[in-house]
Amino acid sequence: MMRAKSLRQVDVMKLSESWQEELDIKMSKTQLFNYINGKSKPDCDEVLLLSKTLEISRLWLLGYDIPPYPSELNGKTPSLVEEVNKAMEQLAESEQEKVLIFSKAELDDTIVDTVEVMLEIDEQARDSVFSYARYLRFKRESGLE
Repeated sequence: MMRAKSLRQVDVMKLSESWQEELDIKMSKTQLFNYINGKSKPDCDEVLLLSKTLEISRLWLLGYDIPPYPSELNGKTPSLVEEVNKAMEQLAESEQEKVLIFSKAELDDTIVDTVEVMLEIDEQARDSVFSYARYLRFKRESGLE
């Protein structure tokens, strides 16, 4: 991604400064170097910071097979993507990871994977996922989208 935008690590660090301040998320040059070189993976906050800095999709950064730029979502409603992102930002990091696990299982589209994930997460997180799913279904069925 940095090559596509002709950015060096120092450029990314400079671009991220305002976002680091606004989001209150810190990232060092060493952390960025380690992410780029596959020595470590960014946590949820750092994925948010990188997506804002580089103006690319968080889901793409997490490895999903989607276009990196939101404008390339091929007809998908940007407001829905933004709504999901806002909901994720409101969750604690541990809950975000659980939602991510659940989402990956849903993408696999198998009942077995979904059941395994639901068994792994605690009851409160499971209730949060189901509550949010019910809310989204209600909005969709009520035409409030």
